[in-house]
Parts: sequence; C-alpha cells; structure tokens
Amino acid sequence: MLIQVHVSGLQAESKVRSSVRRQLARGLSKFQRHVQDVQVKLADVNGPRGGIDKQCRCVVQFNGISSLVVEDQDASVRRLVDRMTRRVAHAVGRRVDKRARSRSSSSLDDWQSH
Repeated sequence: MLIQVHVSGLQAESKVRSSVRRQLARGLSKFQRHVQDVQVKLADVNGPRGGIDKQCRCVVQFNGISSLVVEDQDASVRRLVDRMTRRVAHAVGRRVDKRARSRSSSSLDDWQSH
C-alpha cells in the first residue's frame, strides 16, 4: 500500500507529512491487501488569517473496485488529521465489508443454481 501525502501552506510540512503517513498506515493496516494507493492533499487555504481553513482530501484506490474520496476541514491540523484517519479507516472498512458480502452472496447464488 503506497501512501502519498502532499502538504501546502503549513508550517513544518515534513513533520505533518510523516505524521499523516504514519497515522494512515496504522489506521489502514488491516486493509493493506485491499488498498493499492492512498493520496492525501492537506492545505492551509487562508494562510495566516486563521479560521476553519485547513483542508484535507484523501483518495483511496482499491484493488479491483472503485476509488473512495473523503474530504474534511478544520481550524486545527491535528484534529483534522485525526478525524480524517478515523473517517477513512471506517469508510474503507465499510467498502471492503460490502465487497466481501457481495462476493459471498454471489457465490451462494452460484452454488444454489447448480
């Protein structure tokens, strides 16, 4: 699973980048065989003016199924990254479970038709 993090307009960009990569790797570790690539864009859109201006967009590419996009914003980078990690892990888990249920029901349908 490849995790690419692009950060713009934030202080300590390299620390933020490595922190995001580490958190996502830990949050998605049990889904590694399903996830091909994760691309994260984290930016401060207002610069030093403050407010709810930190934005994060995460695109998850799966092996064999359509991609997933999660977006969020917050005034705090730390809160934003924590929340995004939880949201992405939850959404990936739901997508993987849905695929597994779909496969098992189609296998059952195939078995019952014979």
